[in-house]
Amino acid sequence: MREFIQPPQMLPLERRRWNPLEHFSGILGTLTILLAILYIGALLLSRTAGFADIVRGQLEKHIGLEFKVGSSALTPSFALVLEDVKGTVPKNSLKAGVAAKRVVISWNWSKLLFGGDPLRELHAENCDLHFALDAAGRWQPAQFNQISDWFAGKFQFDLNRYTSIVTRAAATNSVPEDELDLFAEQRVEMKDALVHWQVIADSEIARADGADLVSTRVKLPGRDITHFLLHFHKADTAQGFHAAEKKMELIELGGREIWIEGGPTNITGAAARPVVKPLEPRRVPVQPPPDATRVAPRIPTNAVEKPSPLQPLRSGSPDPGPEE
Repeated sequence: MREFIQPPQMLPLERRRWNPLEHFSGILGTLTILLAILYIGALLLSRTAGFADIVRGQLEKHIGLEFKVGSSALTPSFALVLEDVKGTVPKNSLKAGVAAKRVVISWNWSKLLFGGDPLRELHAENCDLHFALDAAGRWQPAQFNQISDWFAGKFQFDLNRYTSIVTRAAATNSVPEDELDLFAEQRVEMKDALVHWQVIADSEIARADGADLVSTRVKLPGRDITHFLLHFHKADTAQGFHAAEKKMELIELGGREIWIEGGPTNITGAAARPVVKPLEPRRVPVQPPPDATRVAPRIPTNAVEKPSPLQPLRSGSPDPGPEE
């Protein structure tokens, strides 16, 4: 006799409750994967020639020079790294411009997102800043004249002496180009920089070689303080004047310079500008007020000899008065 095996009874499936925490963690994991893909993709994209061409176009748009960029890349913190950067002034026969072997630009993300100057730090290595006069008597590249004037001021080098009255008037009547305020950034660093000025072809009037400059700006309520630290290997002029291995440290506050170490280095051969020191207040002795009742003492004169009582008075001699 067969035994009838009864199939097991199927228990009803318990309905799983919806857990919002698990649902949120799933969405967060998906977004993390997408952001990681975008982050890695942006780092890889920044190393392409197309991205370097985009950077070159932005530099030409905002600075106004003709640029060449060898390569570009983004660091993990999204700082922009440029290699073999060169910018020249269009239609300038003296090839004025700027160049650097390596440039690193760090961003201020709050200003980048909400408006303002997005640059936070600028680091340039093996710089070459070549300034030259154009036909209108302006130093080119005019966008970097702030750096030119700063270096010339620290060397007491008068750039205007090499421009004639006609070219100065032409430069005054012309519309000046936009000048970059690089020292407005929080930190600007130039390593092994060459700054030189040229008036005619194949002739430099002055140069500063091997310059290391670090400027740091601190914003305070109502004022800004900029700290400068400069060390240069050598500086020369066309007249043969020379300075070597100098260090300067100063603070600029409200248009005034407060020197911490060193001072302006004169490489022009002219007399150095005197350092004006505050004079101490002059102490004037206090004279007592004149007294009307006080009789001034009689001051004897050496022009008249007092005769002896045994000698007669010479004719014309004043009376010596009674003997004391």
